[in-house]
Amino acid sequence: MIERIEWDRLKPGMHAVDAGIDWLKEPYGYSRFQLLDAETIENLRKEGYLYAFIDTSLPGQAGHRAGQTGNATVAPAVTDKNRAKWQANRKEAMPLKRQIPLQKELVVARSTYKNCLKTARNYIDGARRGEQIDCSSAEPVVEEIMGSITRNPDALYSIAKLRVVDDYTYSHCVNVAVLGIMFSKYLGFSAEVQREVGTAALFHDLGKARVPLEILNAPRKLTDEEFSVIQNHARLGYEQLKNAPDFTDDILNGVLEHHERHDGSGYPHGLAGEQISPVARILSVVDVYDALTSRRVYKKTIPSHQVLAMIFQQREKDFYPGLAEHFAKMVGIYPVGSVVRLNDGSCGVVSGSNPERPTRPVIIQVLNARGIKTPAKEIDLLDSGLEVQRCLMRTESIIDPYEVLGITTTG
Repeated sequence: MIERIEWDRLKPGMHAVDAGIDWLKEPYGYSRFQLLDAETIENLRKEGYLYAFIDTSLPGQAGHRAGQTGNATVAPAVTDKNRAKWQANRKEAMPLKRQIPLQKELVVARSTYKNCLKTARNYIDGARRGEQIDCSSAEPVVEEIMGSITRNPDALYSIAKLRVVDDYTYSHCVNVAVLGIMFSKYLGFSAEVQREVGTAALFHDLGKARVPLEILNAPRKLTDEEFSVIQNHARLGYEQLKNAPDFTDDILNGVLEHHERHDGSGYPHGLAGEQISPVARILSVVDVYDALTSRRVYKKTIPSHQVLAMIFQQREKDFYPGLAEHFAKMVGIYPVGSVVRLNDGSCGVVSGSNPERPTRPVIIQVLNARGIKTPAKEIDLLDSGLEVQRCLMRTESIIDPYEVLGITTTG
């Protein structure tokens, strides 16, 4: 018999098995075919799992009943023994707080995003013209992002993922900065680390300013030679920034290594595991997520829940252990701005997440079961008894998430 057992009730000798359940229904269940030992159990919580699927008919499964707990200890999601500041003031990964209502913070977040976009545009365009980069301009916009995320992270996130801008190159840098700061804050890192992640994110694609536009914006599959030119952008960006005052090694390495992969399959140097800097480990996750969920001239967006499933499948291959799981938990299976249909037939827009129950977000309900518009009503699915039936594509619904959340889509 297969049972779902919480991580702190697991015992060495239990057999974890594949329950055959869709990832969207049980996104944080450990389901590899493996005989669990003490070290594996200790790592489960570190990697963001909430439970494991256990075959209780096999030997060694006794002792998992209610009231009996294991000896698993909580380990940090990201560690780096060689960098003391990445340990200092490091807390357990925790849900981001919402100090003020979403609609109130949106007023400030719009201005913050616009300022960040202007900064990104200025330094990328300046780099294309061969001008000296004014790196000091990053500091105030990073502080603005940190402030907005502290007040209500959903505001900047929703603008980053719903707002339409003219050029992906600029908006991608800003979006990665927003997501990177959110993620490092969620993981419990200090304000100093959040600043480094945000700064590296703003400049992570600077090297693309030296890539020919006909390659950068090609509406087709690139040739091997063209792809090699694209791959060189990480090194080019690093070379442009390495002598910048006040840029730490962690910031510079974040720019240089954000396309490195945990299994050594990335570029430019094929680094693996602990060789990859902590800033780059964080940026690698948020960079992929924003790229795949963003609209491009040559590609449609992929729904967020599908992208999260793709990232989750690549955990420990592309991404440092624990980061994929924690990132999915932070943004939620149905991120803010998703249009969803509930099991009672009504529809609405996701306005907040419940990290410990990622399939039960907070929504603003705007259509009843018959598809008729109703006064907007916020519903926390954690308490309502309702659940998401499926996420709707924009072509499937008359609901405008921009309007429901009060987001300006252009400008």
